[in-house]
Amino acid sequence: MSEVFVYVEGPSDQLGMRELFAEVMELATNKGSTIDFYPLNGKEPLLNKGPIKAINILRNRPNSYVFLVPDLYPPNKPFPHVCYTELKNELKERFDQELHRKGCDERMVDHFFIPITITKTNRFALFSNAGMKYKDTADVPWVLKRSSHSELTKKCPQNFKPFVEDLFKILGVELL
Repeated sequence: MSEVFVYVEGPSDQLGMRELFAEVMELATNKGSTIDFYPLNGKEPLLNKGPIKAINILRNRPNSYVFLVPDLYPPNKPFPHVCYTELKNELKERFDQELHRKGCDERMVDHFFIPITITKTNRFALFSNAGMKYKDTADVPWVLKRSSHSELTKKCPQNFKPFVEDLFKILGVELL
């Protein structure tokens, strides 16, 4: 049995991901695993507190996995980054520092993931494909409920697809 904790920026991300992965969540539950999405109230709290939360979960629940899923935009908050690689490298560095500070087992690294969900460009394309303009974060759950993760993996092969593949592998579910 695996527990998967996915930390996102805000409540609209949480609701949207729950809509998008509702079927996957049910399949995982039927296989004895759990997955849920947790908002950390913004990009800065996610990036600053996320690695610490991940370590606290992983050292107390060895069969769990933690994903930090920030948006790439806005860039340079709370630390300098303009691309996914810079963001991921800084978060990995923060995770590693906290890991060493707390004297934790290095194997925890294998249970910590930092994907980027949908980039700003892909988000606007996704909304326009749904016949909407991206106006407010409240629109996210509505649009994602009408989308599929397989559709999004095709539209976002560099960022979203690896997230879905890792998630499905951990949960022991097949790509739908």
